[in-house]
Amino acid sequence: MSGRGRNQYSGRGRGHRGGRGGFQRRNNDNSQIEMKFHPYGASGSSRPTVATFAQVKEALILKIEKGYERGKDIAESIQQMNYIDMKKFLSIKDKSTETDFKLKKQQNESFQMIFKEEIKIYSERKTMLEKNKSSAAALIKSNYCTITMRKKLKEEDESVDDGSK
Repeated sequence: MSGRGRNQYSGRGRGHRGGRGGFQRRNNDNSQIEMKFHPYGASGSSRPTVATFAQVKEALILKIEKGYERGKDIAESIQQMNYIDMKKFLSIKDKSTETDFKLKKQQNESFQMIFKEEIKIYSERKTMLEKNKSSAAALIKSNYCTITMRKKLKEEDESVDDGSK
């Protein structure tokens, strides 16, 4: 082209990179990445469209910690990839070592009250973990699995139910 400052990158109308509309850069932040578990990895493109297992797991843990009542236990279970052992939170009832009978009885009654309260807290925590297990499973399947992954999980469940695996 001649004159008027036009070249292959600019000019009137819709040039290659210039002109109206111009060259737009892609936004490469994680908002473009699909935060879902997938069975086979990313598609064949050079730009990842799905998150890694670790990224999805971390997003899931944050969601559970923020949104679940006593979500710390189920979040820790997901982090460890194994349910936490609730028995480690169960305390043992203390016994008085006093020699005086009245003091010993009084101290044992105090220990009994403390133990009952700890058992109540333990039971509530264990119940909440069981409730959160089913809620987390539903959340994972509905919001954090691709359709292909859901199908794979369903096939796996069916094969386990049939006893073939």
